[in-house]
Amino acid sequence: LTLGRLESKKIMMGREHNLIKRCEYESLDSLNANLAQIESLKELAASHGNDAIFICAPRGVDVLRDFCPPLFDGTICDKAFDRIGDADALRATLRQRALEGEYVYYKTDHHWTALGAYYAYTAFMDAAGLGYYDYGSYTKHTINGFLGTLYSGTNMAKALEENPDYVEWCEFPVANRTYQYNKGDLQNYFASSVMHGYASGPYSYGVFLGGDYPLTIIKTDVNNGRKLVIIKESYGNAPATYIASGFEETYVVDERYYDGNLVELVESRGITDVLIINNCAAANTNFHIANIESLLTQSYSGAIAYPED
Repeated sequence: LTLGRLESKKIMMGREHNLIKRCEYESLDSLNANLAQIESLKELAASHGNDAIFICAPRGVDVLRDFCPPLFDGTICDKAFDRIGDADALRATLRQRALEGEYVYYKTDHHWTALGAYYAYTAFMDAAGLGYYDYGSYTKHTINGFLGTLYSGTNMAKALEENPDYVEWCEFPVANRTYQYNKGDLQNYFASSVMHGYASGPYSYGVFLGGDYPLTIIKTDVNNGRKLVIIKESYGNAPATYIASGFEETYVVDERYYDGNLVELVESRGITDVLIINNCAAANTNFHIANIESLLTQSYSGAIAYPED
């Protein structure tokens, strides 16, 4: 117990058994560089007559501020969202939902829940001029006993084991054909699914897209002529499982593992919409800045195989 905080490895024990990881950055220098890269992606989209939308996903420390220990100072987190601008609307929505008792972030994991991701989905669909499903309309399932990444990173095991999370997930609501690629191999794809209901234990968040594949392609029967590319890290997995239901084709690119060139993908697949989604800590990390820059310049050694069904 230090200065009124129960803390281990920069992870705080907040109210109602919420584990909350501190801000992982001390300045906004990297954030400024990342925003410049995102502007490059927006220019790429504009050159093809498309808009690019950036969602900065808040982390638990950004949303669960009222659950943090009383001496926690979140000034640097607030400054980051001030710099990002309109992304703060989503944070405000999630913070209010959390105060109202909604389960929008896991207590033992650094990701948002299915419900938290749903609010990102509705915000994006509004911005894209598309309708969205009501959360109550989905067929839902639950994975119980989830102890996530923050649990594994602390020594506060007993209190957490007595208060585990659960992972709720929604069935994908439209007919689809889904394909994925293994890391380092864009010449071979395999049939897959949007939701992976077999996920369990500490890997339960993998129910969304099955985890972090370099490329996931979701083709639906929506037939509206809209084709979307999502550039993401793991925070984008859960929103993608909602968003793809509103598009004819969705290409989910993990900026950490995709070896192809984004310009080639946009041009060859007839992309009409671009979404970049990074959590706020990732958006302020040099590693992710370099990844996004590489997407625009790297080339894949060989022809990328695309399903043409």
